[in-house]
Amino acid sequence: MKMILPKILIVEDEPEMFKTMMRLLKRIGYDVLPSATTGIEAIESVRDNNPDLILMDIILDVKMDGIEAVRHIREISDASVIYLSQQSDKDTFERARVSGAQGYFVKPVRYLNP
Repeated sequence: MKMILPKILIVEDEPEMFKTMMRLLKRIGYDVLPSATTGIEAIESVRDNNPDLILMDIILDVKMDGIEAVRHIREISDASVIYLSQQSDKDTFERARVSGAQGYFVKPVRYLNP
């Protein structure tokens, strides 16, 4: 019997950040979906792939930021959401909090290989 790995969607417009997170998550046993770099791509990926967890950048493009994308995603999915952003101001944090996210990391986040 094949084990089903939890699926993670990384919504990140910085290729190096995406690659770093993807390598770590795959190494520890997660199924990382193809990257989404815009809010629209994130919504489409959630609709098509039903991820268990979404790691969402907030600053994506001028049409839709990550928080707005999560508001749309909430209409079709109850996947857990963790924000990763350089934004640490109170207004952005409050918008993220009321979107129903489970966490908020402030970039730059560094991974140190144990």
